[in-house]
Amino acid sequence: MSQLSKPEQVLHEMRKYHLDILALSKIKVDWAKLFVVVCYALTNVIEIECKEEFCRTLQSVDIPRNYIKCILGDLNVVVRNDESYCPLALGRHGMGV
Repeated sequence: MSQLSKPEQVLHEMRKYHLDILALSKIKVDWAKLFVVVCYALTNVIEIECKEEFCRTLQSVDIPRNYIKCILGDLNVVVRNDESYCPLALGRHGMGV
């Protein structure tokens, strides 16, 4: 079995749990360096274990230290102030509902 690259590992895990990462991209602009993860997840209709695995997979996407991780997509989740749910992916800037 060949060794998978990090993006291939993430894609494999997302497929395993019926979740999709549509794109991984590094973007450099004048004011910042962004690492954009575009994803899709049916989080309303899957089991809690799959939701937690999805969160762990998003958090495991390896990005350079000086990049900001930006997650975009149709996640069907509620953005909230509780950063303990997915701290490395959500951060402390949730909008709350």
